[in-house]
Amino acid sequence: MKWLIALLLACAPVPAFAQQGNWVNGVYTLAAGPDNVYTNLPPAAYPFQITWVSDRPGGPGFMVSDGTAWISDQGPAGANGKSVLNGAGAPSSGIGTDGDFYVDTTVYRIYGPKSSGAWGSGASLIGATGPAGTNGTNGAPGSAATVSVGTVTTLSPGTSATVTNSGSSSAATFNFGIPAGTAGTNGAPGAAATIAVGTVASLAPGATPTVTNAGTSGAAVFNFGIPQGVAGAAGAAGATGATGSPGSAATVSIGSVTALAPGSTPTVTNVGTSGAAILNFGLTTGNPGADGAPGANSFGSPTSRTLSLATAYQATTIAKPAVVTVNLSSTASLSLTGGTSNTADVVIGSTNAVASGTGTLICRYANTNTGALTVGLALSTTAASTCTFALPTGWFFAVRQTAGSVTITSAFDQVVG
Repeated sequence: MKWLIALLLACAPVPAFAQQGNWVNGVYTLAAGPDNVYTNLPPAAYPFQITWVSDRPGGPGFMVSDGTAWISDQGPAGANGKSVLNGAGAPSSGIGTDGDFYVDTTVYRIYGPKSSGAWGSGASLIGATGPAGTNGTNGAPGSAATVSVGTVTTLSPGTSATVTNSGSSSAATFNFGIPAGTAGTNGAPGAAATIAVGTVASLAPGATPTVTNAGTSGAAVFNFGIPQGVAGAAGAAGATGATGSPGSAATVSIGSVTALAPGSTPTVTNVGTSGAAILNFGLTTGNPGADGAPGANSFGSPTSRTLSLATAYQATTIAKPAVVTVNLSSTASLSLTGGTSNTADVVIGSTNAVASGTGTLICRYANTNTGALTVGLALSTTAASTCTFALPTGWFFAVRQTAGSVTITSAFDQVVG
């Protein structure tokens, strides 16, 4: 329902309506009146009067009428407000509307106002670098700092070393934590020692046997001194002969005394007369004494070996030195076409490279027939040779055929010690 209040212009008569509001500093505050009808007579200072006041037709609020048309208390819709947007990076065309601004917070650059859907290139919010400021004055010299060592602690192997300051920045006391080193690994096994037989000398009977090392502790070369056996005791005296018949007084003198071989019969011959005898004696020496006990390094029993050419071998007992014997044989022929030559080398060394000739040459075998034969003749020579040598502990030996055809007929070794 619409309620109207008739108000006159300042020069027109005023109807008698009750006052339903108050003017305060140019603002008229309505108060509830009977049947929602409001009226007021503004002060004479205002050059107008409201003609009609009513609740708004068709909605909340009020409208004002000057007697000819209603004037709404709600004006026309205003233009949309503008926004200042922000984000990391430049704005895309889909962000914001025309008239908005946008701040890129990454490089501090402002774009806008947006126009026709485009933001433009924008402008930096960061000004140019200002001039450098003047240097400040030097501070007063500080007191000299001190540094001392506090504690040193051994840490577990593999942990990180530590250094801490239990003092101050100007009077430092450094405490160190140093990790212990890990245990080292065992070293590689040392090379095996070798033993070789050097010289064997015969000493006087009853002398003390000797053994000397002419090499080193890792490659020993033993020289032996072995005493001869003590001479055997003299043989028993012969039986006494029968008493002869008394004769004239005779004279007896000794002529020569000759040493006879052990075991032979002693002899006595008279080179004088029966009355003036000159006796020459032949006396047997004692049998040789028994052999002395074997030395500390005795030779073992021979062990037969089957060998091939150009192949490295070691002693039957690798952990001891040995004496090795190799028997070689070949047949060298001489014919119309010429002669042949058969040769071979025996080589020893600390590695199996002796099979290819690397090592020390011990023996050289040769059986050669050279020259030219006439028609119908032919000649061949078969020669055998023995090579015996000492082989140090753990060493190798090999027989290498260097020319012709050589055969290893037999071989054996004997352990020493």
